[in-house]
Amino acid sequence: MSELANAMSVLNMPERGLTPVAVLVSDGQPTDDFLAGLANLEATPWGKKAIRLAVGIGRDADFEMLRRFVNQPTCPPFHAHNAPMLAKQISFASTAALKCASAPHSQTRGQNLPGNCAPISVPASLQNVPVEAGDVW
Repeated sequence: MSELANAMSVLNMPERGLTPVAVLVSDGQPTDDFLAGLANLEATPWGKKAIRLAVGIGRDADFEMLRRFVNQPTCPPFHAHNAPMLAKQISFASTAALKCASAPHSQTRGQNLPGNCAPISVPASLQNVPVEAGDVW
């Protein structure tokens, strides 16, 4: 998170750029001081404005930790149990966030999300995906 905060510092970001997008793909079990890094990220102007999404991988993913990263209460972390589902979740997250970040203010201004976004609608096919016997995580 601290590295992401450094990358989103005012010196590294254009003054009039699009809203940054960050997608965290993790098991939600940090091996460093995640909360201090997240505080650093939220202390930067671009870190506050960024569209932040998360994809939890594995059956034992810590979704509470991933929710702390996501700054959109209407869009909980996605869940992936296997490689094909991970690919689908990353594809959806990056496409939805890109549309949100690049939309004109007049078309999608929302109250729940940073930047120019209306709430992200997650397709039913990507919500509450059941764990199948062949899942490897």
